[in-house]
Amino acid sequence: MKDVFIAYARPERPIAEALAKIINDRGHSTWWDTDLLAGEDFNRVIQDRLNEARAVIVIWSDLSVKSDWVLAEAGYAARLKKLIPIIVGSLNPKDLPIPFNVYQTHIFNQTDKTSVEALLRSLSLLIRRRVDAEDAVPSAEIPPAEQPRPGQKEISEELEKPWVFVSHVDVDKPRIRPFVEKMLESELTVFIDKPAKLGLSKKWVGSPNLKYIRFFDNYRMAISRALDRSGCVLVFWSKESVQTERQIFWDEIEFGSVNGFLVSTMIDDVISGASKIPKGFGFSQANIADLTSNEALDNDFEWVIADIRELLQGYRSNFHLPGKKD
Repeated sequence: MKDVFIAYARPERPIAEALAKIINDRGHSTWWDTDLLAGEDFNRVIQDRLNEARAVIVIWSDLSVKSDWVLAEAGYAARLKKLIPIIVGSLNPKDLPIPFNVYQTHIFNQTDKTSVEALLRSLSLLIRRRVDAEDAVPSAEIPPAEQPRPGQKEISEELEKPWVFVSHVDVDKPRIRPFVEKMLESELTVFIDKPAKLGLSKKWVGSPNLKYIRFFDNYRMAISRALDRSGCVLVFWSKESVQTERQIFWDEIEFGSVNGFLVSTMIDDVISGASKIPKGFGFSQANIADLTSNEALDNDFEWVIADIRELLQGYRSNFHLPGKKD
């Protein structure tokens, strides 16, 4: 087991190498992809090392924010509560992708002693916490879980239940209402901002399965936290959404795509119509649900819900890695 996993984009190899030496000199062990052996299953090794590491340092740069591999590794580390992000080069912190733009991030300069020491303090603290947690209860002595009282949900089950994040534009809210209600009827936990504008039936108002941004929440931070709790991003494509200039909409879709849990539906013809999904998203008629007809709610949306359930089922165990390291 290595203490620290280093995630980086290939052009930042010299920085990763220098960082590994700094960490090793402080007495912590490191792993990065130079330790891969010929013939090993790359995806499996990466996932195993991420699981084993006590901390994951992600090197953010102008290049790594565009790397599917680095984004996937960072997302996985964040879910495991072991992410330590650092910024190198000229990258502006405002340009970090959702949800990583709300994490406390070190501005790292390997020649600046203050910068190095600040990172090492954070790293040592995280490693110490995780070691203490590992030693607190030996695996052989873990007591059996307390049985819940009748009518009481197991707290751990509730906390682990992933959400369905609904990505859309506000003008489409009345049109997607029946689909949101269908998900709630299916006992899925749904996150959608400003649900009051949906015009939901009264029985769904105040439902514990309906998550939303409260009036006192920081909007971008609330969106980031919701994405972090979600095991599926469900996007509703329409003539309006494919043309929206709201960057957060595109960030939500990219987050779902990078993590391998994006489900696409269209409520307008955005495949062959005048308004089309922008190039670069790789969607086709074969992998987008057509919800443009009146029969969509009881037909196509049934298999959309089936797809969502499959994603949520594998939320804790599956790790999406792109096919090729950048």
